[in-house]
Amino acid sequence: MRTPVEPFGWKTSSDPEVESARACMAQLCLFPPSPADVLERIGLSWLAADELYAGGWLSFDPRRLATLDEAQEAELAFMGSLAAAGCDGSMLARLLHGLRRPYQYRPGTIYLDWAAARWRLIPKPEEADAESVFEDWLTRLMDEGDRQTLEKIESQVAAALNALDESESEEEDSSQ
Repeated sequence: MRTPVEPFGWKTSSDPEVESARACMAQLCLFPPSPADVLERIGLSWLAADELYAGGWLSFDPRRLATLDEAQEAELAFMGSLAAAGCDGSMLARLLHGLRRPYQYRPGTIYLDWAAARWRLIPKPEEADAESVFEDWLTRLMDEGDRQTLEKIESQVAAALNALDESESEEEDSSQ
């Protein structure tokens, strides 16, 4: 028995974590952008923006607004970038199948995992512990036998310690 063919063929699936990347209207912008500002920034024409709205891909008509709130800006930037990249309605239907309308996802927060056909959150890099990074660097320099760099670090540390000593003695003198 054959399974029915989907109208789009390949399409994305949903991932609940991606919903955290949606923009909300909770915070107002001090200088809200105009639709023209966003279109210029992403390289999309007004005609293409009109087509996105007419096709139901945008939840608002950019021609009817003087300024955009955060959610509208995110939606226009997200959808406009896909359109500017050459995605037509059929491709948008495949790509956006797993996302919830309106498509108010902050640019730079999600990506399409093509192999899994799934939108995912861009992982946030963990903050490195500066001390352990420095220790790892020193160990690597020692292992490589990079005496010149180690001596340069030594002189910079000595200069920093001298500057601290001078600063402390000036504070003692001024407090007396």
